[in-house]
Amino acid sequence: LESMRSFEVYRLVPLASTTPEEQRHAIPTRWVETWKGDKVKCRLVAKDLKVKDLFRDKDELYAATPAFVTLKVLLTLALANRWGIWSLDIGTAFLHAKLPQDKKIFVWPPEDQLQFHGYLWQLEKAMYGLRVAPKSWQEHFAEVLQRHNYKRGQYEACVFYYDCLLYTSPSPRDGLL
Repeated sequence: LESMRSFEVYRLVPLASTTPEEQRHAIPTRWVETWKGDKVKCRLVAKDLKVKDLFRDKDELYAATPAFVTLKVLLTLALANRWGIWSLDIGTAFLHAKLPQDKKIFVWPPEDQLQFHGYLWQLEKAMYGLRVAPKSWQEHFAEVLQRHNYKRGQYEACVFYYDCLLYTSPSPRDGLL
């Protein structure tokens, strides 16, 4: 909940200011607990079964996934050229991604949190369990990479590259100035 507050994932909306339709379509939430080593990690997730009412176009819902052959080719190139290979895990990734502004998505806050009784959460950003979350995260991640001068692959939307030669300025010694 602290992560959701700090990332401003939701906005509290009193039930009295919502329509019966918005209340009917509000998505329930539940806690999911998983073991991480010797600790239990809890995450609040949306039980999103009603999103089909908001997102009729499947392109709005599904994130692109890389082809396995692309991974094999990139790993082969990296090994052949002695490039470094990194992997990363972005904590609370979905909570960074803004949702489409033209859709109002409401969820019921967790029942065990008394301070939220009488309220709905209007989501500003994605949360786990929301069907549109992977697509929203992918668009957010692509936007961040492109702001840092990465280019998106023309034929593989999940591949980004950084062309270092593009950003080097010519030296007077090169005779180009």
